[in-house]
Amino acid sequence: MARLHIDNIISAFAFLENKIQLYSHLNLQDINIHLENILRDLLNVIYSDRTFVNLNSEEGNFTAIDLGDNKKDIAFQVTSTTNKKKVLDTITKYKDEYNYKKVFMLYATNKKPKRKSNFDAEINVKFDFEEWDFKTLIEKINDCGSNNKSSGYGFWSNYCLRST
Repeated sequence: MARLHIDNIISAFAFLENKIQLYSHLNLQDINIHLENILRDLLNVIYSDRTFVNLNSEEGNFTAIDLGDNKKDIAFQVTSTTNKKKVLDTITKYKDEYNYKKVFMLYATNKKPKRKSNFDAEINVKFDFEEWDFKTLIEKINDCGSNNKSSGYGFWSNYCLRST
């Protein structure tokens, strides 16, 4: 049964990545707004002790970050752009305006870029920083507690049914 669930989750992420790439190729960026809400809901399932909100829903196009959790002081930038310039722009804008303790770049792809250097100089110890991709999220779902894992499977099963 667990194998079936993880297969569905992997299929959903593969479908989502391909859809995002094709929409982006046509410069149809509205899928990114939907992605923010999907990932907000998924993170809230995986981490039941947190309450992520889509900050763009509160203030139009929030600068540098998309999802925030004030309980654990965490923020996510959800993006399909993985280049170094995007990360540097996000860090620069973020450190001037916000003060979450931990910031994640969450890439809408199955493989985050390999970097030759980190961003410690730009961050200057103001916050912790990590880069995640869909593979990271699949690992988080697979590693979470049984109640959260079941909820995560249910979340993606429902998403897969709505998307096909």
